[in-house]
Amino acid sequence: MNQLRGERVTPAAYWLLAVLTALYVVSMIDRQVIGTLIPSMKADLDLTDVQLSLITGAAFAAFYCIMGLPFGYAVDRWSRRLVIGIGLSVWGIATIGCGLAGSFTQLIVARFMVGAGEAALSPAAYSLFGDSFPRHRLTLATSVFGCGAVAGTSLSYVFGGQLLAALPPDGISSPFGWLMPWQAVFIFAALPALTLLPLLFLIREPKRREQSVPTKAGPREAMRFLRTHKGFFLRFFIGYGIMAGGCYAFSIWGPTALVRRFDMPISEVSITFGLISLLAVTASTLGLGLATDRLIGRGITDAPMRVYSLSGLGLVGFGCLLALAPTYTVALIAVFGLFFCSGMAGMGATIPLTVPSHLRGQVAAVFLLVGNMLGIGLGPSLPALFTDHIFEDPAFTTWSIALALLLCGTISFLLLFTARAPMRRVVDEVTAEA
Repeated sequence: MNQLRGERVTPAAYWLLAVLTALYVVSMIDRQVIGTLIPSMKADLDLTDVQLSLITGAAFAAFYCIMGLPFGYAVDRWSRRLVIGIGLSVWGIATIGCGLAGSFTQLIVARFMVGAGEAALSPAAYSLFGDSFPRHRLTLATSVFGCGAVAGTSLSYVFGGQLLAALPPDGISSPFGWLMPWQAVFIFAALPALTLLPLLFLIREPKRREQSVPTKAGPREAMRFLRTHKGFFLRFFIGYGIMAGGCYAFSIWGPTALVRRFDMPISEVSITFGLISLLAVTASTLGLGLATDRLIGRGITDAPMRVYSLSGLGLVGFGCLLALAPTYTVALIAVFGLFFCSGMAGMGATIPLTVPSHLRGQVAAVFLLVGNMLGIGLGPSLPALFTDHIFEDPAFTTWSIALALLLCGTISFLLLFTARAPMRRVVDEVTAEA
């Protein structure tokens, strides 16, 4: 353990983390800005809540999950910088496509491609972190990376809401033709991603560790590894995905729910939502990551399961508070609590902790496939289904969110909490073989 603590983090690793975090910021802006555009899109395109949930969730998740597998394979074989660069180019151009869409079908196709491009970033990042940081610094590094998602989500609320309010209601003229305000927001959101592409040429790709094992292992070896340790990975992947589903259900529908419940303008709700999320999720992401690393440094190898399982219980409690909130102020307290329980990005560090270096890209892709099919694919659809088919009244969207969080939070807590012992066995085996 003393040898472990003696490992140093190099300046190149810090720079790598900074660049990848910046890319995560812009990817989340492109992914989440749609949350502030729901009322405008619904009015202009005459969409139902279920259709909107498909555009915001399932359409993105479908290709995000499908493309994660080939990208994960590429991460384990080829330059991880190149993989990220290809993905970034695709999602940036596809976000412009969202702004040019004029129908439900066109938006679905554009969101497919945004998901396809963004599927490259996280598997490559987890692989790079595993080769750049010592084990007792992995969770904090991954948490800092996760703060990019926090910042991007927060900026998407502020950027989307304020720009939407500033644009003329009738639209603007552009090189792409006449655009409605929500279409223009998509196009403006795409520009930072394409602008940051050259940063990839300024990072140095680290040498892969564990060179005694094959560096070009294929899907069969990855699946064999997962099957051997299915007692842990099934609980971890599904538990993470269901918890993410609760977080997405809240983050996508939260602004709309407050607008419907308290008759607030979207411009005010979006900036408040964004600032609260930035503060609460950043604090919890870094705090939980630091706490997990300290436990790992003390030899508690199942620390991620111990720490992050508690977030599920928090989602249940604060979801109930959101539904029962008698005033806008109390609802914002619930919003803060829910965002604080959403700081789960450090869970990604479980991949390099439990998976050999030559399999991390592919296992991370499966992790993201399961997590996002349940998280992005299922999460935003739950409140929409509850609103349309149970409550049958948009004013009850806060109750729909609470019901989704009750289900997701309880199930994720049980799965992650019972994954502690299986995780200890996997870590012991992988560490012994390294």
